[in-house]
Amino acid sequence: MLAKLLVYALPNLNHFTLHVSHKNSSAEKERVFLRTVDNLQTVDPTISPIHLCPLIREHGKHIPHLDIFLPFVCRELFLSVNERLKLNEAGVKAQVAGRYGEKMGNESFDALSTVKIITDYRKALSQAKFRAAVKENLAEAKKEGKNKIVTMAEYEEQQKQFQRARTIKREKWTRTVRVGERLCRSYESWEELGILAGLDEEEVVWVLGSKFLSSPPPCGCC
Repeated sequence: MLAKLLVYALPNLNHFTLHVSHKNSSAEKERVFLRTVDNLQTVDPTISPIHLCPLIREHGKHIPHLDIFLPFVCRELFLSVNERLKLNEAGVKAQVAGRYGEKMGNESFDALSTVKIITDYRKALSQAKFRAAVKENLAEAKKEGKNKIVTMAEYEEQQKQFQRARTIKREKWTRTVRVGERLCRSYESWEELGILAGLDEEEVVWVLGSKFLSSPPPCGCC
C-alpha cells in the first residue's frame, strides 16, 4: 500500500516526510526477499519484494523537500537500472564492503570510475532528451501552423532547463535520508552512497545519516 501511495504522492507534493521504524518487521521481510532479486534486472518495486529506494528515486525527482527515515536504503536510491548496468559492464564492483557496508581490508570502492561513468552517461542521456524535446517543440509548432526555426526551439528548451536550475536554487531543494539499520543489500558500500549523492543536480543538497557511515560524504552532504 505504501509503495503504491508513493507513486501517486511524490510527484504532486512540495514536501514529503516518511519515517518508518527501524524495527519494522515488514521492512525486514522485504529486505530478505530482495536477496532473490537481480539488481541488474528491471522489476516492479511495488510488487513483492517491495523496494522503496527506486520508487523514491523515480517519483521524487521533482519534489523540493524530502525527509525520510527508513530501516534500509541502498544505491538504487540514486542509480537507475541502466546506470547500474553501465557500472557493471565497466567492471566496477558494487559489493566491496563488509556485511553492513563498512570498509573492509584492501577491498575499496572505485569512486573515480563511478563518477566518470555516471557523469558521462547522464550527460549523454540529457543531450538525447534535449534533442527529443526540441523535436517535439517543432512538431507542436507545426501543428499550430507556426514556422519555427530549430534555433528558436532550442532556445525555448534551454530556458526550461535554466528555469528548473533557478527554481532548485531559490527553493533550496533538500533530501534528508536517515537510516535506522543497514543497506538493503549486504556488502554494498556506504561510501558509494555519499559519492552518488554528490552527483545529483547542481544545488540539490543531500543529507545522509547512519551510524554505519565510516567517512563524511562529499560536498552537498553531511
